[in-house]
Amino acid sequence: MSKYEAELRRRLASGEDIEETARWYIDCVIKQRMDWKDLSVLEVRFMKRIHEGYTQWMANRKLH
Repeated sequence: MSKYEAELRRRLASGEDIEETARWYIDCVIKQRMDWKDLSVLEVRFMKRIHEGYTQWMANRKLH
């Protein structure tokens, strides 16, 4: 579990903008040079969902 899990949970529960939350979290991961093993289950799932959303977005862009 990283030191960011509690803040991630708070942001998700409060209904804050998901894109803003994702940008904040990705910045935290990059700045701390975190690896998958440093993340909690929630954080891994969140990162995978970010990746899935990005992949779908890119696929939709290529169709148009």
